[in-house]
Amino acid sequence: MSKEGGRHILKKIVLIDLVLVIYIILTSTIISVRSENKVIDVFIDSFDEWSQRKFGVHQDIIDREKKLTAQTDIKLAERLIGRILLQIESDGEAWYVNPEDKKRYYLGRPRDAWLLAHEFGIKLSEKEIFQYAYFEKKFPKSMAGGFIFNEAEKSQVFYVRPETLEGIEFGSAKEALAIMQQEGLGVDNVNIRKIEVGDLIK
Repeated sequence: MSKEGGRHILKKIVLIDLVLVIYIILTSTIISVRSENKVIDVFIDSFDEWSQRKFGVHQDIIDREKKLTAQTDIKLAERLIGRILLQIESDGEAWYVNPEDKKRYYLGRPRDAWLLAHEFGIKLSEKEIFQYAYFEKKFPKSMAGGFIFNEAEKSQVFYVRPETLEGIEFGSAKEALAIMQQEGLGVDNVNIRKIEVGDLIK
């Protein structure tokens, strides 16, 4: 084989190897982008579970608030149902006032926000969700402050803003907690402690 022929074959081999390397990098990137949120959620949940077992911070906050919530005000709770409350005179703890029992539930961990949405959420068909969220741009008033999820695809969840009835979509525990914190209404200790504290099923 001539030197020229050998160089030609070598160039082809190098080109093929380069294409393979680029393909592997691209497919790895696609896989990572698709799974990034799930990996982050798993990591956050695992760390939260470990930290709560070690320090008991989550349950301590719930127990503290139960003790300090002596006299409840049902009318105040009714005005705030479906709202996300931020305890501004403490450490900014986030709470959700459940429309069904008018109790406030602590949103300390991403997992809690996600579980709460599915615990209290209203199931709708994909067609109904499309109609409200994308066509009408708002949900019925009866769903104000509630969580809506697709009965066929439970990872698609909406929080319905009480004021505008707009549906805010989220698809992971991390996004759920972020949305709840963004939508939070600051409340002082005197008033927030007039709303009874509830516990999520562990």
